[in-house]
Formats: sequence, structure tokens, C-alpha cells
Amino acid sequence: MRALLIICLALSIQQTVAEKTGVHLKTEPSDTILYVFSGSDWCANCIELERKIISDPTFQSSLKSHHIQLQIIDFPQRKKLKAEVVKYNSSVAEKFNFDGVYPTLIVFSAGSQKHKQIIYQNESAEAFSSRIIKEAATLHE
Repeated sequence: MRALLIICLALSIQQTVAEKTGVHLKTEPSDTILYVFSGSDWCANCIELERKIISDPTFQSSLKSHHIQLQIIDFPQRKKLKAEVVKYNSSVAEKFNFDGVYPTLIVFSAGSQKHKQIIYQNESAEAFSSRIIKEAATLHE
């Protein structure tokens, strides 16, 4: 019952995040999630990652076709987030022992409960999505 409540809360928060940030998250069930810890209004590397990779249609399409859900876990300094979004973002950060280095990308398999941090190495959106897909596959082994 608690798991169902958490899933419902997460879906509700995803919708809120989409409304507040314009980032629309996949809402159908997915075993693999790419968490992007971002400081969207102050972190230069986060802004560049968003511009070059996250917002790229090729990147988004590639993740979607491989059933990888994208979640932006944002910690802005100037813009205000709703309290439930802040609470959710904090809980995800705690779950993965987020150390405050921005941007941080984590691929997580809900099925195996394994995760791996991915470091962006100034690749193209296509190359980076391919690397994420390969890393996600290793989490299911």
C-alpha cells in the first residue's frame, strides 16, 4: 500500500514539475530512470547540458524508445518550486546520496535496484544517449 502511495505521489509531482519547468516527463511505467540533478537557474554546466543534450529531440526520442524515463531533479536558487516538488527532489537526492556536484546524472533500474552515475563528456546527444542505454542495460544483468 505504501509503495502505491509513493508511486501516486511521484506521478503527481512529475506533473507538477512538468507544469513548473516545462520539462514533460514520461508517466507510463518504466523500469529505468535517468535522474539529472540540476541547478537550472544558476549552474552554467547544467544550463549547457540542458541546451545541448536534455532538450535535444534525438536524445529524448532515444531514451523514450528504450523505455528510459527522464527526471530532472532541480535545485534552483532563484526560482521557487512548490513545497511537494522540493520534498520529492530532496528525497531522491537522499536516496542516491547526492553530494551537491552539478550536474549529476544517475541511471537507475527499479527492477534490480541498481544505479550508476554517468558523467557527461561533451558528447553529441546521440553518442551520450547510446552510452546511457548501454549503461542501463548493464543494470539489468
